[in-house]
Amino acid sequence: MNFGGKEHFSYGSSDWIIQESGYALAEGMKLLFLIEKGVLIDAGLQGDLEFVPFKRENPSECFKKINQILGNLLVEPSDISASPATASLPEIKKSDIAEEQAAGDVSNTEKQAQMKKRWDAWTSLRNLIVVEKEIYKAETKLKEIIREYENDEAFPKSYWETLFYKFKLQAGFGDALNELEEMNIKNPDDSYPLKTLSGIYKEYGQYAKAAELFLKLSEKEQITNEKIEYIGAAAECYALDNNYENAYNIILKNYDSRLDRRSLALIYKKLSDVAKTQKKNNLYAAFAEKALTIFPTDYDLRFSLAHSYSENGNQNNSLFHYKFLCENNPDGSNLNNIGVQYARLNLKAKSIESYYEAHNKYDETLAAANLAQRYIGEGFLNQANEIIKNARLVENYNENIDSASVTIADTRRNEEESLKKALSDVQPEKEFMTKFAEAYVIPIKANITGKWSSRHGEIPLNREGKKVHGETEIKFRSLSNSLAMAKVGGVGGLRSDEDSKKRIFIDAIINNSAIEYHLKIITSSTGGTLLAGYGEHEKVYEGLMIISNDTQTINAMEWEKGKHEIEFYEMKKLQ
Repeated sequence: MNFGGKEHFSYGSSDWIIQESGYALAEGMKLLFLIEKGVLIDAGLQGDLEFVPFKRENPSECFKKINQILGNLLVEPSDISASPATASLPEIKKSDIAEEQAAGDVSNTEKQAQMKKRWDAWTSLRNLIVVEKEIYKAETKLKEIIREYENDEAFPKSYWETLFYKFKLQAGFGDALNELEEMNIKNPDDSYPLKTLSGIYKEYGQYAKAAELFLKLSEKEQITNEKIEYIGAAAECYALDNNYENAYNIILKNYDSRLDRRSLALIYKKLSDVAKTQKKNNLYAAFAEKALTIFPTDYDLRFSLAHSYSENGNQNNSLFHYKFLCENNPDGSNLNNIGVQYARLNLKAKSIESYYEAHNKYDETLAAANLAQRYIGEGFLNQANEIIKNARLVENYNENIDSASVTIADTRRNEEESLKKALSDVQPEKEFMTKFAEAYVIPIKANITGKWSSRHGEIPLNREGKKVHGETEIKFRSLSNSLAMAKVGGVGGLRSDEDSKKRIFIDAIINNSAIEYHLKIITSSTGGTLLAGYGEHEKVYEGLMIISNDTQTINAMEWEKGKHEIEFYEMKKLQ
């Protein structure tokens, strides 16, 4: 059976390459792919990164191109999609040397020896300027390095001179900027000082100058995507300078429907960056969504869009993009953030599951902190403490872990204080109830008929066998009328005398010296002012009373009906 001829298929990238590249991207490393002619390119894997084509029969043809791109990468920041040309120059790491030396083949050993040499040159120059501030010694060192690398195309003289001035700026030597500017004027076609200056101007807030240099870099660039990156960096600077019209225009000027997918996606991405700086959330979302339809595996942009949706209250859209990320590019950050979205949508079980996976599978300590907070909220303090203890074993754990630990301590302390208060509040009520029980059973003939003071006003009490009742009316000026009188000086139709009244009704049952009572207060406005108007409202109280042996005072324990906020007060017999 013939399933297909060889001529209908192409070689693809190996699973091992895809996996290793994925790890590199996750660690924020720069990637440069070497793609053999005839091999299918996995656009989703590459994102917006550069690649170099080569022929198996003559691989050395691509070496010059590799050196050129490496030189450019080394003066660019780690996130080339965000800003392709800042003041950053290559920082060669000793750990990289050690790992690559372990490979053990002869050519690699030679390359690593060269790399170590450059590392030593780079660090010695930096230490002399930034650490020791020995400019004269650094100048001598610079001359030595330039002589040593005079035939090195990847690290030419201008590279080391630019690095020298960059270190001077870091060390606080103000003349370094002028020296770098002069270097750029003398060598207008040299990209090293131009890239570094553009980044410095941006860092110092001279956005118009930075934009101008980024545009110059875009004009020199032959690779389409690199060109768009520089244009995007210029647009970002214009946007930071509040010149949004220019920012959009310079990107739109370079739009061409014939561009390849990567370039078209990059155009929309750069437009979204401007809209984000402008804080036009809907415009940002529109450009970002379009870029993602063209290039769905731009995970950084999708993460940013998901976060923007969440911050602006569009929780469903945010969830959609986080879900895509978790299914296609699962990591601790994506799982933590979808956990937050689940929580905001009240999907509690899914939220906890996501936090748990982010913490246990990817050592995401922010997810551990969020999970701990959920446990704290439900009172599982020991479990939360265990999560925090494990998270602290992870190097550079998220600071929210410490916050969660403080929250546990605060929760324990607050609950202890609440417990003490709850128990202390019991004592007065407990003592009153004990005395009430005694008053209820100890025989005494209490004469309580007469007028009594209370926290509500004077109340007459009349006893008829076991029943006690009383009714009174109190007139008063309302607070609103008093304030209005004070403000307008007693004019404008406001009454100067009482404009309101309250009627008090009490019904009770007496047993020996104990009284159970029901009290109702109806308050109404009779004056009708501009502020108070007419109205009537009612409050109902219940309570217990204990009559003193001489029947001259009554201790009351009272609460509003349906509530349990108890008030204690003493009543006195007036007549």
